[in-house]
Amino acid sequence: MKAFNEKDEETRRELEDETRKLQEQMNRMKMDSEGMASNYSMQEEMRAMQEQARREREQAEAAYKQQMDDLNRRSTRGENKRPRCRESGDEKTA
Repeated sequence: MKAFNEKDEETRRELEDETRKLQEQMNRMKMDSEGMASNYSMQEEMRAMQEQARREREQAEAAYKQQMDDLNRRSTRGENKRPRCRESGDEKTA
């Protein structure tokens, strides 16, 4: 009977050790999965920020191009005309 009790006690200790090890492993896995979820979330935020920055850059480039085109059109139209005198409205003669 004492041998059975000793064997039962040994089995109980082994099961407690195994349970403790499995609990530690589950805790590590939980922490790892939370870390991966956090990293994924940050990566998604970074992708969204990069996409927003790309759209803003494209809008700024389009606005700059439009302004340059407008300036070029104005200067091209102005090159073909002779300046007028303010007082009389007549064309200036050099």
